[in-house]
Amino acid sequence: MDINQTWGSDAVIGPTGDLSMVSGDAELRQRILRRLLTNDAVQGNAYETVVGDYPFHQDYGASIPRRIGQNLQIDEVRSQITAQMLQEQSIAQTPPPTVTVVPFAGGVQCHLEFTSALTGSRQVLEFTVQ
Repeated sequence: MDINQTWGSDAVIGPTGDLSMVSGDAELRQRILRRLLTNDAVQGNAYETVVGDYPFHQDYGASIPRRIGQNLQIDEVRSQITAQMLQEQSIAQTPPPTVTVVPFAGGVQCHLEFTSALTGSRQVLEFTVQ
């Protein structure tokens, strides 16, 4: 169970005034967004390393926001998203996730389809990064 807080939004307040909690497939979708939109550490030259968003977990994240404004290699972005999704234990390994990435001026639209290892149900998650 986790706090009900979708990336880029405020935490949701429950009916009693406490923080709302989320579990199951809703929590899984929330975890996927957090993983894909978190920037990992980048190794520059021998004198430079860009610290990731999670200082104690430098290899966590797909860094999708960092790629916006660069010359995107869509196959590379799709591959990175798939690899990151498969690191989540709550995503079934088979069938593998289906990832569609559509670039537009100033960002990308992502459409993900995957099977929840928690419930066995097919899930869809769509998001835009600008």
